[in-house]
Amino acid sequence: MRWSDWIFGAVFVYCSASVISYLLNEHYIVILLGLMFLILAWFFYDKAVYFFLLTAPFMPLYAPGHMTDALPGASLMILLLLSVWSYRKVVDQKSMRIITLDKAVIVFGGWLLVTYVVHASNPLDSFRMLINFISNYGHLPVISLMYVVQGIAVYFLVTDGLQNKILDKKLIVSTLVVCLILIAGYGILDSMLIDKSEFYHGKNRATSLFFDPNSYGTFLILLLPLAFALYKEDSWISKLAIILGVIGLTTTFSRGAWIGVIFGGVYGGTLWLNHRLKLVKSARTYSLVLMIIPLLLIIGFLVTAAIGDPLTVQRKLQGRWYLWNAGINMAERTPLVGVGIGRYNENLKNYYDEGIEPWTTYEHAHNWYIQIGSEAGVIGLSLLFLILSLILITGFIKIRKKGNSLDYMLLIGIVAVLIHSLLDYTVRQLFIIIPFWTLIALLNSPRQNKKKAKKRKK
Repeated sequence: MRWSDWIFGAVFVYCSASVISYLLNEHYIVILLGLMFLILAWFFYDKAVYFFLLTAPFMPLYAPGHMTDALPGASLMILLLLSVWSYRKVVDQKSMRIITLDKAVIVFGGWLLVTYVVHASNPLDSFRMLINFISNYGHLPVISLMYVVQGIAVYFLVTDGLQNKILDKKLIVSTLVVCLILIAGYGILDSMLIDKSEFYHGKNRATSLFFDPNSYGTFLILLLPLAFALYKEDSWISKLAIILGVIGLTTTFSRGAWIGVIFGGVYGGTLWLNHRLKLVKSARTYSLVLMIIPLLLIIGFLVTAAIGDPLTVQRKLQGRWYLWNAGINMAERTPLVGVGIGRYNENLKNYYDEGIEPWTTYEHAHNWYIQIGSEAGVIGLSLLFLILSLILITGFIKIRKKGNSLDYMLLIGIVAVLIHSLLDYTVRQLFIIIPFWTLIALLNSPRQNKKKAKKRKK
């Protein structure tokens, strides 16, 4: 047997065990739905993937008011898809070409597992929880780890499907745009029928099916650029998606999402100009510059805030300043492995600066990078930046060669979310993780076979 067969076999065994443990603890209706999806995935694998991408965000409708109770439905579909996928890889003896980005993603997921085990009081019991993780939704470290792992799984499922021509790139994009139309349409109706101003300081902020307006805004800025990519081929679908998406984004009142989409647009504009004028030819240089600019702005802001009045800064940032300070304190005191994946919230109260009155003692960092740095240490944060650098470099190279409108829009959506993640941690949610990693997979496909490339050169 090939070494890859052992890996796919292990994935199949793990997913099967997790599915069984989940079904044994659930209602017969969930068991029936799970079996129906398994049949769909077994006989019509590509249709099952499209169905999953379209319907996963609608899981909260099955449990109104209890979003966490609805999330296992999406997790179950991922596990079933992984089971069928890994079984097929062993039986069909089809390998998967691994690139540098894939390796970085795998190492990143593995390092998060290390931080989870290192900080577990009982490692053996922790591994048991990973098998039966859907029944442990109250345990944040387990769910935080598994959401990231499931996002990585979606990335490889879509990547492999595109590589072996099981999935169609344009059809995936169309599926996500239709999902955007449905989610935005529901969000508009929901904000018209239900007044939520009492929860958001007098503003009736739209949330659609998401936990909060910022999460909804993240979803919109991630997928809205795809609607522009479809404008020439499916104009009426594209126009409807753009209109509903813009209205939905406006009604979220999510300033972080607005900043993200503006910066994403500027980024796309600079890529277009560079493609036309050929100003910068090095993908590494261009990507490095575009990563340094936001970092310099952040450093400048932090220095300004440090010499200013902390209370004023705290108010302007809607309570985020104290959370960021606590996260930086965590990273400084546990620089190597952090406090452990999913453990920022429970450790927050122990890392506040002295002499302040925090508005909460249990909350996430409202910043993806500070959250990862505090939970996974400098190694985890470095791996994350490596992944993001590789994504930007890949996008730059593809646009420099072809200048495809879809590649522009994929990068704009991804960059918009990365900028928004400076002010929030919405990428922790499974319904953001799924389309986010799907877009990364689309950007990295198709992959050219090295042997074929050498033959062409000859």
